[in-house]
Amino acid sequence: MRAAWVLVAGVALFGCTAPPGRSPSEGVQETGRRSALRKASVWRPVDTARLDVRRGPEGSRVPEAPLECSFVLPSSPMGGNTPKFPCRGASGEILKVKYGSGNMEVQGEIFGSRLLWLLGFYTDRIDPVRVRCRGCPEDPWDFLQGFDIADPRPAPPTGSTREFHPAIVETYFGERIQARPGQGLPWNEILEELSEDDERAGVQRIHREALTLLAAFLAHGDSKPGNQTLACAPGGGTPARCTRPVVYIGDLGAILGRGWRVVTSKADIEGWSGIPIWRDPATCLARFNTHPAGTLFDTPISEPARAFLAKRLSALSDAQIRDLFVVAGLDGVGGELEGQDGEAHPPSADDWAAVFRDRRRQITDHTCP
Repeated sequence: MRAAWVLVAGVALFGCTAPPGRSPSEGVQETGRRSALRKASVWRPVDTARLDVRRGPEGSRVPEAPLECSFVLPSSPMGGNTPKFPCRGASGEILKVKYGSGNMEVQGEIFGSRLLWLLGFYTDRIDPVRVRCRGCPEDPWDFLQGFDIADPRPAPPTGSTREFHPAIVETYFGERIQARPGQGLPWNEILEELSEDDERAGVQRIHREALTLLAAFLAHGDSKPGNQTLACAPGGGTPARCTRPVVYIGDLGAILGRGWRVVTSKADIEGWSGIPIWRDPATCLARFNTHPAGTLFDTPISEPARAFLAKRLSALSDAQIRDLFVVAGLDGVGGELEGQDGEAHPPSADDWAAVFRDRRRQITDHTCP
C-alpha cells in the first residue's frame, strides 16, 4: 500500500479517561466553565535549550514505533471531509485514524505541537509511529461512505493487515472543560475572559497575546471554536472541580501556509514565506487569513507580549529549528522552490528553517508601540 500520512487520536490519554469533546464535562455549568477560563494558564516555564526535539515530550513513544490496531465499524457516522476510520488498540481503546498521502494537516500537527512544547505553551502530544491495521479495507474512508449504523455493512476480512507509514498518534493533554457537547472555545474568549485579580490578569494578557502572535507566526488558518481547548491539566482534579485549568490550540493542522484563501493553505513553503506576520507593522496588528467559521481575526499585539514571544523564539537553536521540520516529515515536502539552476524542487528542511528564521526576525527585530 502506498505510504500515507495518518493521525490517530486515542481515548485514554495523559490520565484523561475519555476523548475530549464527545460529551459535556460532568457537573460543569456555563458559569463554571467561564470561571475556569478566567483562571486558566496558556504557558509554563521550560528550559528550551535542553529539550530534545526528536525525542519529544516526556512519555513520547519511540519515533516510528509500531502501533497495532484492528479495524472496527464506527458507532456513529464519521463527519467531516478528511479520510478517517476507527481502529481498536491492543488495550481495547478506540483510535480514530486519519490518513491520506496528500493530507498536509498531519505534518502541521507534528510541527505545531513540538514547537509549542519547546516554547512552553500547552499542547497535545503527537508522536510519529507506524500503524499496522488488521482487517482494514483498501480504502477505509471510501468503504465507510454512506455507512448507516442502523443497517451496517459487514466488516472486511480480519486476516488482512495494512501498514500506514508515516503516521502519528495524538495524546490529549487534559480533559476538556465544557458545558455542552462540542462547545469549543472562541478565540475572543481567550483574550477577553481574564482573572478578576488585576496582577494575574496582566500576566494572562501577555501570555495569551503571545500565543495569538505565535498563531500569526504559524499562519494558523482554522480557528473554529472546536480547534481551541479549555482543559483540566493532569493532577488538577475533575473538569467540574479543576484546580489547574489550561488553554491551548487543540488543532494545528492548518498552519505553515497562507491561511484561508478560498481553501485553507497548509504546509506550503511558498505561501508561508510570502505572508507577512504583521498586517500593519506600525501598530503591531497581527495578520490572520481566517477560515469563514474561524474566530481569530487581525489582532493588536502589545510590546510586552511581542517581547515575551521574541525571547522564547530566540532560545531555539538552529539545530532545533531544523529538527522540527525533519520530525514533522517536511524535509522534501511542502510545495516547490526555484533552485539556482532555475528548476523547481521540493523544499528541504534547511529551506523551511530559513523561512522560520526570517519570520522569527519579523518578531524579534520589531518593536510595538
